[in-house]
Amino acid sequence: MTALAAPAWARSMGTEDTDPGELSENPDVLAALDKRVTEINTGLNHVEQVKKYRVLGALWTTGSGELTPKLSLRRKVIEERYKDVIDALY
Repeated sequence: MTALAAPAWARSMGTEDTDPGELSENPDVLAALDKRVTEINTGLNHVEQVKKYRVLGALWTTGSGELTPKLSLRRKVIEERYKDVIDALY
C-alpha cells in the first residue's frame, strides 16, 4: 500500500488518523494489514510468502530523494536511508 492510498483506506476502516507517520503506528491499521498479508499468503507457495515486513511512516517523494522525477525508485538512496530497517528484516 502506498502512502497516497493509506489515508483513504484508513478512513474506510474507521480510523481518523490520516498522517502516514501516525498510520504506520496505529494498532488497528497494523492488524488489518497483518490480516490481509495472511490472506494473500494462503494462495502462495511457502517460498513466495511474505514472512516479515515493516510499515514506514514516511512519504517518498522526489523532494525527499527516494523517487526520480519519473517516479522511479532511487534504490541506492532507499538502501542507505533504510539500512537499519532492511537489516532488521534479515
